[in-house]
Amino acid sequence: MEDSSNHSKALLTQGFTVLNEIYTSEELQQLNTLIEAADQSGDTFRK
Repeated sequence: MEDSSNHSKALLTQGFTVLNEIYTSEELQQLNTLIEAADQSGDTFRK
């Protein structure tokens, strides 16, 4: 697990941070499948 103080510092200095390994490969595939199956024709849809 990453040190949360590094994320806090990044948020303060850069305004953002990157959290790695939040989802498993299987979860990412499921999310991708759901996004691809969604109605993408609406103005509010963003990929």
